[in-house]
Parts: sequence; C-alpha cells; structure tokens
Amino acid sequence: MNVLDPKTIRRIFLIHYGALGDFILSLPLLGALHATFDLADITVFGCLDYLDLIKGIFPRLILQSSAHPTIRALYVNDPDRPPAPLPADLAILLTRHLDPVVAGNLRAAGVSQVWPLDFFPPPGQRHHLSEHLLGQAQAFYPFLRPLPVRLQPTPANRAGGKEWLTQHGVDWARPVLAFHPGSGSRLKLWPAANLAALIDWAGLSFNIQPLLIVGPADDDAAAAVLNLIKSPTPIIARHLPLSELSGILSLCAGLVGHDSGIAHLAAALGLRVVTIFGPTDPLIWAPGSPLAIIVSAPSACAPCGLSQARECPEQICLTSLTLDQVKQAVTRMMMLNSIRPA
Repeated sequence: MNVLDPKTIRRIFLIHYGALGDFILSLPLLGALHATFDLADITVFGCLDYLDLIKGIFPRLILQSSAHPTIRALYVNDPDRPPAPLPADLAILLTRHLDPVVAGNLRAAGVSQVWPLDFFPPPGQRHHLSEHLLGQAQAFYPFLRPLPVRLQPTPANRAGGKEWLTQHGVDWARPVLAFHPGSGSRLKLWPAANLAALIDWAGLSFNIQPLLIVGPADDDAAAAVLNLIKSPTPIIARHLPLSELSGILSLCAGLVGHDSGIAHLAAALGLRVVTIFGPTDPLIWAPGSPLAIIVSAPSACAPCGLSQARECPEQICLTSLTLDQVKQAVTRMMMLNSIRPA
C-alpha cells in the first residue's frame, strides 16, 4: 500500500451525516485529522446546530451546512452529467448508511482520496465508536492517532447561560443538576415514574435545583415525567440551540439521562454524567469521558440493539433497572463533585 504523504493534502472535505451523539464521538477523529494534516484546511459539512459547538476550537476549520449545493449535487446519479470538479485532495464520509453514489461522484469530481467511514461497527464487534471510526481511517492512513477534544462554550455562551438560569429563578447558593428525560428513541427510556422519583429524591438528598433538558423530540417524554414529579416544577430548558444549551450545561453539577446526544454533549463539556443504558451497547455508545458513569441492569438479552428492541414487549433491560441502582450512581457522582447529602 502506498502510504499517503500528509504534506500533499491541502484541502479536506469531511461530510458528516450522523446525529448529535455520532458527531460528538467523531471529534477525536476530527482532532487527529487536524493535527496530522497540518497544512490542510478542513471543510466540515453537517448540521449547523452541531457545528456551532466547535467554532473556534480548530483554527483551520471551515463549517458548512450539509444542505450546501456542493453536497446536494453529489446525490445526483446522472452518467450524462458528471459532477463539477471539487477543490479537495481528500474527502471523508461519516455516515450510518454508506452511499456509493456520493463516493463515486466525489471520485469523478477529481478527489483523489475518498474515505467512506461507517458509524455502525460490523456485527459481533463491540469497539467504542470513536475507536471504530479511527480504525477505519487508519486503514487508509495508519499513522493517525486520536486527539481528545474538549468542548468549551464561548465566553458569550457561558455568560448567556448564567443569565438564562438567573432569569429562570436559579439560586446560585444551590447546585443545579440537569436531567434529560428523552433520547433518540422511546426504546431507550427508563420508566417516567422512576425518573420523576429520582428527581424528587435528588432535590431532597442534595438540595439540588433540577433542570430538565427538553429537545425537539423530547416533549412527550418530558411531559410524562413532569406529570409525576411531586416536588416543585423543575426549571425547563426547552428547544434551545445547542450552543446556548452548552453555556447552560457548563454551569451544572452534572447530568442524568439516557443514551442520547445530550449525554454525549454534557460529557464532552467536562461534566460528570450518569447515563442509563438499556438495549444499546455501552461498549460502543458510552460517552467518551472518564467522568461518565454507566448504569444498566443485568439482562441475558441486553444489549440487543434497537432493531430487536422493537420486537420486545417487556423492555426488561430498562424496567428491571431499579431506582436504588440509579440513586447509587447519582450519589457517587455528587460525592465526586464534593456535594454532600443534605
């Protein structure tokens, strides 16, 4: 195999089709690319809400929407109209469903190196997603090494987060603990009654102020929890842009939630995170942080993956996870933060 010379790479296109958690877990690969190809500008095409999180972290990064005409044109499969030339030496596709049309059009557009990387590890392989992505990239260039990336809200976002929390009644003498009741799928949700009881218990045990994070897909899950909470209604951060939410989260004592993009975001911001896992595999999808605490119930059938979970009427992996088990994880998190029981 001819080993690529990094000095010949001056322009990289990275096309990211993943969800928020996929995006966060791909950041070590992005850091490795930025450090290795140190003469190259890197244009990242993806969801602008996600891309806002990495503004200012990498000096040679250009951020573009995945709806950019350059990307939309790559989906056109017309042999009579070849794609226009693209000014890139290397294109990397990060996707859950590899599309041969896009890869073929990139090559036809004159991109000499095209690396298609799949977010899903092959069946039977239980490598963490960050390692899985890096391993695929190393098949093209063996000398890539992961570079951990810590997200930092901008000073303006952090100041805005403090102002938002103050306006919503936060008492700064008490810690704020964030809870995320949703996830990318209802199949990953712990019973709402358990999460509501946990929020009530945490308020009494640690004198915390609960903050409920509600994304656009979380309204039903949040309503189910709110209807069962007995303590005063939590502060609710509903449908906020991720850059604004990062400023708010950076001021919290930690986050409790499910396997979701918000858990990955909180962990990447340096928070301690308690993450509840059911049918999905924590060996693959756990937040990539030593501060993450994983909670799951012993189950002979878990992790089974979401496709099999759709056929499971009992959701044993989640319903058998007890309130006491999650309380112990939250207690550990708060004690590590030196927040003693009230």
